[in-house]
Amino acid sequence: MRDNLNILFVDDHPLDVMIEEFELKREGLVFVSRTATNEPELMQALMEFRPDVVLCDYNMPGLSGLHAMQCSRRLRPATPVLMVSGAIAEYTAIECLNRCADWDPRCGAPLPMCCIDSSSRTASSGSPTTIR
Repeated sequence: MRDNLNILFVDDHPLDVMIEEFELKREGLVFVSRTATNEPELMQALMEFRPDVVLCDYNMPGLSGLHAMQCSRRLRPATPVLMVSGAIAEYTAIECLNRCADWDPRCGAPLPMCCIDSSSRTASSGSPTTIR
């Protein structure tokens, strides 16, 4: 069993990934991460890195968040995909849900830690728990 969660960030802005990582660590998550900025990197990471969760930017040049979600669902159907956006309209959130994005309606902030339940934190034994 791994000691950490594997988190795949699909985002073209390194600063956004750094902020998300900071917030997740501040919330007590223990994880290893990889970033994909385009479809070939995404496909490779899904096959080789085997993420426990995918945090995907909704709007990227050359790769839409919806397409990235579909790729993730095709290669790793059991892996949660959380759409992350600084500005997302309600109809866009509904579209993501209709296409099977994982989303927590209590999430009011644009950072993923509000979408990852506290049950995903590493237990005191050092074993990760699952993300809902």
